[in-house]
Amino acid sequence: MNPIPTNDTFPTVCLVTRGLIYVAVFTATVAAQTVVIHEPGWREVARVPVTGPRGAHFSAFDGAIYVGSRPSDSNPIGWIVRIAPDLATTTVLTSCDRPAAVVVDRVRGDVFFTEDVGGVLFRLPAGAAGPRDVWVSAFGGGSHDPCGMAIAPPDYAGPAIVQPGDALLVDYAPDQIWKWRPGQPEGAQLVFSDNLGLAGPRDIAIGRRGIWFVDNGATTALYELAAPGLGRRIPTPLAWPGVNGIAVDPANDTLLLRSDLSVFRFDPATGLGTEVLQVATGTLNAGSVAGVDVSPDGRFMALSLRAANLVVVFERTASYALDGTGCGGSSGVPGLSSSALPRLGTVFPVLVGNLPASAPALGLLSLTTNNSALDGIGMTGCRLLVNTDVATVLTVRPTANSALWTTSLPFMPVLEGVRFHQQAFAADPTANPAGVIASNRGNGVLSSFQ
Repeated sequence: MNPIPTNDTFPTVCLVTRGLIYVAVFTATVAAQTVVIHEPGWREVARVPVTGPRGAHFSAFDGAIYVGSRPSDSNPIGWIVRIAPDLATTTVLTSCDRPAAVVVDRVRGDVFFTEDVGGVLFRLPAGAAGPRDVWVSAFGGGSHDPCGMAIAPPDYAGPAIVQPGDALLVDYAPDQIWKWRPGQPEGAQLVFSDNLGLAGPRDIAIGRRGIWFVDNGATTALYELAAPGLGRRIPTPLAWPGVNGIAVDPANDTLLLRSDLSVFRFDPATGLGTEVLQVATGTLNAGSVAGVDVSPDGRFMALSLRAANLVVVFERTASYALDGTGCGGSSGVPGLSSSALPRLGTVFPVLVGNLPASAPALGLLSLTTNNSALDGIGMTGCRLLVNTDVATVLTVRPTANSALWTTSLPFMPVLEGVRFHQQAFAADPTANPAGVIASNRGNGVLSSFQ
């Protein structure tokens, strides 16, 4: 691996997925500070130089990342690049004409890519360095620009537009969606033609129970493909500009929407949306079509940063951090701490310190935060920092002035990435009129990865 030149290098990190190891070197440069992560539970682990990357895609077949490389949109030159688990890059195909989207068949390992300007879908057989095969040579008459693709997962149980292993492709001119099969050349079938007044669909994603695509309008235009020929717009809570990429997060079946400068998470089940990360102006451009992908196990996320000539990889991880201020008593201010991370399938321990000797203690756990003053009930100078979803009496006392708070975390995929918050309270008759003191706040993100 050839790391980006830097003045400071952090320790090597090993990332294991599907029995393979990603080795990354953290680098500290001005550019390394341009990605701001807003969603807890992610960390940036690698930056791989690739010229004009488009459509970086994780392969479930060999654990690598495959990405199209195109120096410009006006010059008919391009390559297909393989990023190995050790981050070594290999050009597996040269002489492409401006590749757009890339997908890999999880069963055979064949690499499929589109040339959006030429309107053709190609196949590169697994393990080959060329030549490429023409897989779908025509999508009906006229000019076509296929630019985003997705393959239905093996456990797909959504609308009968596709079956597990089938693939869909969006064509932003003339605004269509086509079905094709990784195991069968030609024979593409039109499953949607614009009757919604689209500006130009740019990417598509297939989850376990649904199909979604994004349109290149002035603000976020997210659509669900509910049946052949039937698309419906999904309202989103914010005006996210210029969304050109979409991927399903298999960890929790939410959607990741990629704009020029940000990645947003949207939950179709709840209608809630948040910003995952933001990239500084100048490191992306409007060509970020199909520019976000998540590994099949949900552990890694990759962004194709065209203007920065980088593929950036993020890892999902359990996390635990403290904030807020407690209110003190006869033994000081109670404080939370933990020597572990909240991993699914484990028992998560939190130590509550600085408690009055053998005083009764209570822990509150919530999915939401609070910040209410408690002076009105006699807890002078104290604040309620969490809501009262679950209360636990803390009976295990490692020492007279501490309590051990343990929480069993079931190994359930639905809990991947869930945030939680904790605060502890203890009796202290001399501290204030209420005789109760409070700790700071613990903020955790659940994950099966560490």
